[in-house]
Amino acid sequence: MIECQFLRYVLKNLDYSLFSCTFASPKTIPILYFAMLASFSVENFRSIDSKMTLSMSASTGIKENVPGGVVKCGNTSLLTSMAIYGSNSSGKSNLLKAMLVMGYIVWHSVRLNEDEELPYEPFALSFCESRPTYFEISFFDDKDLFTYKFLYDSKEIKHEVLAVKSPRKSLKTLFTRTGSEINLDPSIFPEGKVVLENGSLLNKNRLLLSLCGQLKGEYSNRVISWFNKGFLVVSGAEGS
Repeated sequence: MIECQFLRYVLKNLDYSLFSCTFASPKTIPILYFAMLASFSVENFRSIDSKMTLSMSASTGIKENVPGGVVKCGNTSLLTSMAIYGSNSSGKSNLLKAMLVMGYIVWHSVRLNEDEELPYEPFALSFCESRPTYFEISFFDDKDLFTYKFLYDSKEIKHEVLAVKSPRKSLKTLFTRTGSEINLDPSIFPEGKVVLENGSLLNKNRLLLSLCGQLKGEYSNRVISWFNKGFLVVSGAEGS
């Protein structure tokens, strides 16, 4: 039997009646708006060397309609589940672990003292010892598409970006952070104003997102809430 790893991303539970939906006609598939993963990328993590991307975008070539298998988020069709299969040591488990580590850093980095280390496990055969690990995730929360990414090593967050794309609006970068330098417009990302005025709040090993979430920022807490509720990673293996 071929070993399989299953990913499923759901919001709160599998009762689709709880989600907001609209119908174009009685015979069409409902359009569901909820916290849905669009893509995840990782680079330089455990057995993963170069950038690896998991995309939940549904292929336009899909002919069969599996009930609940594809949902519409804005103008994007996304899969609700995916199977990843391959030979041993091909990186299946580490792709899942990368998602969990990203979530762990989002949840816990704000609690770290300045001398504490981040969970950093770079590709063991890398020629560059100081090369940072890269995580990027895109997801829908209601009708808004968020993209969040950061690079880090064991000591510090090297780079961090949060952007959002709302329906019929252009992509809006909420903040960019490189080392201790923060670039944001308080009129667009008001929760970052306190950090701009008091840079000592942001230790080098803390995510700006997590700090702004602790300060009750609206955008930041929408992202953090997605990591808390928006996806469930289910892994398993078959075979003897």
